[in-house]
Amino acid sequence: MKPFQLSQHIRRSWVNLLDYGSNVAACKAAVAELVARGGGTLLIPRGSYSWASADLSVASGGGAIMLPDNVTVEGDGAIISIVGDTLINAVFHVLNKSNVTVRDLLCIGNGKGHIDASLGSFFYYRLEAGAAGTENIRLEDVRLENFGGQRWIHILNVSANAMRGVRLADISGISRAGNNVAPGNIAAHASVLMVYGGGTGPIVDVEIPGFYAEAAHIKNGITIFGRVQQAHIADPAVYYAGQTGTPDDCGAYGINCYSEPGEQTDITISNPVIYAPRSCGIYLRGCTRVLIDNPQIYGQTDTIITSLSKGAIATSGAFNVTVRGGVLSGNVYDVMVTPQGPSAELNFVLDGVTMVGASNAAVTFNPGAGTGAPDRLALINCDIQSNAYGVRIFNNKGGSGRHLANFEVKGGRIVANTNIALEFNAYGGSVLSGYKIDGATIKAGDIAISADTTATGDLSITNCVIEAIGTMSYGLLARAFPKLTLDNVEFRNQGSGYATLTDGAGGTIRNVRAYNVTNGFSPNSLGMVVPTLPGWVNARVENLNPIALGGVGVMFTIDSWVWSAGAWLQQRTPTGL
Repeated sequence: MKPFQLSQHIRRSWVNLLDYGSNVAACKAAVAELVARGGGTLLIPRGSYSWASADLSVASGGGAIMLPDNVTVEGDGAIISIVGDTLINAVFHVLNKSNVTVRDLLCIGNGKGHIDASLGSFFYYRLEAGAAGTENIRLEDVRLENFGGQRWIHILNVSANAMRGVRLADISGISRAGNNVAPGNIAAHASVLMVYGGGTGPIVDVEIPGFYAEAAHIKNGITIFGRVQQAHIADPAVYYAGQTGTPDDCGAYGINCYSEPGEQTDITISNPVIYAPRSCGIYLRGCTRVLIDNPQIYGQTDTIITSLSKGAIATSGAFNVTVRGGVLSGNVYDVMVTPQGPSAELNFVLDGVTMVGASNAAVTFNPGAGTGAPDRLALINCDIQSNAYGVRIFNNKGGSGRHLANFEVKGGRIVANTNIALEFNAYGGSVLSGYKIDGATIKAGDIAISADTTATGDLSITNCVIEAIGTMSYGLLARAFPKLTLDNVEFRNQGSGYATLTDGAGGTIRNVRAYNVTNGFSPNSLGMVVPTLPGWVNARVENLNPIALGGVGVMFTIDSWVWSAGAWLQQRTPTGL
């Protein structure tokens, strides 16, 4: 071994806190020794320590314990209590450094804080403007209680250079009364853990496995903010986010991923368990290429959507999002998709998700300000059972002119116990472009599918079963709709009402059946009379009420009407004498 390598190995050795004392001053002295050695490990032996808050405050002259490059704080299961009533700067502060680790300790704060992200925290990392890029920041097996700062663990990059390799593993945070900083301020993202890409340089390669928070007294569990790329949050559990002290419509989230459009990319959230969040279980604002895998989100409570989207999962301007598997249960809203801004890009896919017992709606498309037609919302093999509405598409909200293009239901089941299973006309002037429902079972207590009166565009319903829960008013309500396609659709067990009320509609109908529907099809529905709207090439409307016509020797039935040469032509079958 070369001499300089041996010397470096010796210098980067262990330092025991108890060789210097047990208080904050001793810890700072031990760290100073590591600075002199060029790095190493600070051992805080297992045991209980009381650190005075005054010694960690700005007024103390030194404030937080400043950690250098190439250092590990090894807690060994130590318990550190911050005592006294002084607002601390932070326990540990890192400025423009690489290769820093803190692990295996419990720290109990003194509950003091105010709206300032740099004060009252446990760990504050900052990469300053003008600083070179850094790497390898780790917190592992760190348990926190009763901190009052706005961000208990705060990783911040405000430079133009990248910060790479952040691992925050097995972090837990338990909030107490008084920990909720500015609960009525929507902009105050008070969180147990925040990773904040606030400069032009991103934070890249972020791992957050095994996070746990009891967050009733703080607004958020995890916040990923700004320019963050390639982040994986694995197996998080967040309970009661913002339920004590935060008012409705102020942004209390289990997991909050927030950025300007497209700044935050490649986010994976796998196996999250989020119980009773106030506003949202998972909130996505502006981010793209997001996968939420196997979410378990229960009991979201906020009913107000005046300022912010709400739901077990809710978006605002996020795009290219896939939710795969999992269960959303007992929420006010299960999923709320809110496009924002000038981009028409959306591409939101729900794949194999089970939704049970929403008190308002399971899936809501609720466009915000902006231009363009947001493109593609897909429900693939989802099992949806809502106590009220199933899927609601608020096209042209407030006369905005924004309409969802390309809506797809493929397989699965949509059940709305008391209202409408699929509603496409919540506002007047709704345009349905590329709306397809295939291979699904749709059940409702009032209307199965509604695209009524002022809705236009094209709607295709194929290979579906439509069934009533008790008494249903209409299986399909689409009066004057210009382009319907019904192919292999079965209406069942309706009791009363009509299988279809499509008076004045246009389209094509094949193999449509009604079983145990008292009133059948309304007398002027598409398929009951000659279509009145123009058709298109190969358009065919099956006669849903074929009766014998003609006279002796020339009896026939009209099987269908086919659009040809600018007119609807009868397709007849002779019936004999």
